[in-house]
Amino acid sequence: MANTEMTLRKRRLATLGLLLGYGPSYMIPRRLPTEADFVDRLTNRGVRLHFSWSWPTGERVILSIGKAEPESDAAIRIDYTRPVRKVAANGAAL
Repeated sequence: MANTEMTLRKRRLATLGLLLGYGPSYMIPRRLPTEADFVDRLTNRGVRLHFSWSWPTGERVILSIGKAEPESDAAIRIDYTRPVRKVAANGAAL
C-alpha cells in the first residue's frame, strides 16, 4: 500500500474514532493544528503542559512543555528523580 493511501486510511480511522467517541462530524475541526501552530501556542500564547509519573520505588518522571517563566524560552523538559539510598556511616572508618 502506498504511503499516501496509508495516511488516508489512518486519517479515516482516526475520524471514525472521534465520531464514535465524541459525536457528529461537525464537532471535528476541519484543519488540525500543525507543528508551527503548536510552537506558536507555546511561545506566544503561554500554553503549558505538565505530566508526571511515579512508581512505588519512589522514582518519578516529570514532563513539562512550554515556558517555565514568562520571560524564558519555550522548551520540553524531562526530569527524572529517584530517592537517595541511605548509607550508614562506618564508625570504625572515622
